[in-house]
Amino acid sequence: MKRSEVLRSVMLSDAQRIRDACEQLDVEAFDEAIRLIGRAREIYVVGLRNCMPLAILLAYHLRLIFPGVRLLQTDDADGLLEQLLHITEKDVMIAISFPKYSMCTLKATEFANERKARVITITDEEFSPVNLYASCRLLAKSEPTGIADSLVAPMSLINALVAALYRYKKKRVLHTLEMLEEIREDYRGYAADAEDLKEQLEKEIDHV
Repeated sequence: MKRSEVLRSVMLSDAQRIRDACEQLDVEAFDEAIRLIGRAREIYVVGLRNCMPLAILLAYHLRLIFPGVRLLQTDDADGLLEQLLHITEKDVMIAISFPKYSMCTLKATEFANERKARVITITDEEFSPVNLYASCRLLAKSEPTGIADSLVAPMSLINALVAALYRYKKKRVLHTLEMLEEIREDYRGYAADAEDLKEQLEKEIDHV
């Protein structure tokens, strides 16, 4: 197969995965996830190995809305549990887990559940290990495209989650944008980036 054919084949397959995920999404679970995140004291995000880019992206956007966002970034079980030492029933954990499932992620959800925190999972199927401890399950298929699994459907789900949270916490997001503008005045070297981010977020809020 030619390189151009590979490009077209993979992109068309990814587009179909997003359509399938949209049709299969549990809307009630999605709304419940928004409610739980919106009311949480602190939000813990965990996604290890191949899921780490998704976790980093989600945590980045959540920090523009909420002050208490913790990204867990270690494959060491003891180190991970140390970062969860103060999690309580007032907190939420968002656990992202796709094959090959991380045992550390599973241990983190088990610990959070024992501490009575609410656990939101973003995973590929109902029988995914992390769903053992889930309060709310968001499903998006992850399927192989050659040597790697395609995570485009989970990525789209995360984008939708972020967009809905921007809408849910619109006043807080706009306040964050104002703070970014103040920072721009103090740190002029970052002015262009702050302005571009402000325009991007305003467009996302207006189009949700």
